[in-house]
Amino acid sequence: MSGPYTSEAQAAGEPMPRAIRDLHDAGRIRSGDPNRIRATTVMNHTADALTATGVELGAFDRRIVTWMCSTWEPTAVQVVLGLVSRAHAAGRQSSVR
Repeated sequence: MSGPYTSEAQAAGEPMPRAIRDLHDAGRIRSGDPNRIRATTVMNHTADALTATGVELGAFDRRIVTWMCSTWEPTAVQVVLGLVSRAHAAGRQSSVR
């Protein structure tokens, strides 16, 4: 699912936020994420989603996406990924017509 989301709980149910929650529950992510497990997990999911939709990143794009994945809550990143995914799907549908 890629939204639209009517609540944070819906976004939290997606694979990336669930993966972060599972890592927290397993005690693998420590306060401050010193091993960057959380940031790396969010970035990997984000890179996969952007690749799947054919988004090409420039150097500044990559810098901002890395910042977003390192600082935003996973559910907020998930909403952005949902928007990208839905925009991609809408573009594909309009090109078929």
